[in-house]
Amino acid sequence: MSAAQIKTIWSISSGLNLTKDDIYALLNRETKKDSMRSCTNAELNKVIKSLIALKGHAASAGMITDEQYYYVKKLEKRLGWDDNPKRLEAFLSKYYKVNKINWLSTKDASNLIESLKNIIKRNSDKEKAACK
Repeated sequence: MSAAQIKTIWSISSGLNLTKDDIYALLNRETKKDSMRSCTNAELNKVIKSLIALKGHAASAGMITDEQYYYVKKLEKRLGWDDNPKRLEAFLSKYYKVNKINWLSTKDASNLIESLKNIIKRNSDKEKAACK
């Protein structure tokens, strides 16, 4: 564990506007640990590389817009997933390889919106078929 690496993690994170929870979620995803102090130098480097990739991703593709974010939240509510945030997080992790909505690019956010709309449509079609 290196204090310099931990400072680097916090520095990069602040530039990405990540919350403390976001940082620890990323730490857990990359190292399966809940504390930076319990990580090896190699594990902290893995977290730093992941943050740099997020930073590059944010700079090159643009991050999710506020409008996209609120639309995703609206769709999440229509699906009935708003009572359990882990559901959307699991969906994001499986299909978009991120744990938080804020980590999506505008393109991925657009794809997510279309995916959620398709799920809603399929659920609606199933309900209509069941009523016949």
